[in-house]
Amino acid sequence: MGRPRTNPTVAPSAHRHPIPDTDRIAGTIKSLVVDRGFGFISGPGRQQFFFHVSGVEEIPFRNLEEGQAVTFVIVDHPKGPRAERVRVEGPQHP
Repeated sequence: MGRPRTNPTVAPSAHRHPIPDTDRIAGTIKSLVVDRGFGFISGPGRQQFFFHVSGVEEIPFRNLEEGQAVTFVIVDHPKGPRAERVRVEGPQHP
């Protein structure tokens, strides 16, 4: 059987290493590229974080809107920090 295979180019993510909800950060969706499945979130101190459709929770990606308040966690990624476990705060549009 041996050891499980891992991809050394992929950094640990929130899916494999759970991050407590107490570590969530508030931000706002700055821009979306819906047809490509990603966007950017403005976080504290005007930092911007990339996020992918796979990192969105509780709402379909296509229902996100620029300017929406969100919370998220930051995870290390080979291309730099990114937002995962993105959740919309407040009213959600169906």
